[in-house]
Amino acid sequence: MRRPYFRAALADPERVQVTKPYLSINEAMPCVTLSVETRSGGKRVVLCGDIDWVPDAALD
Repeated sequence: MRRPYFRAALADPERVQVTKPYLSINEAMPCVTLSVETRSGGKRVVLCGDIDWVPDAALD
């Protein structure tokens, strides 16, 4: 519950939340976190996942 992306998902069910890019502690590279609250088996669940963030300029 202390993570902002988790709280954002709970506050707006069924809508995917996307964080601003931030530096991942695990991989030391920029990433964004996607999160969504939904129901599974009648219970509220939050699914979260990190995606590496590659700015457009890095693709040129």
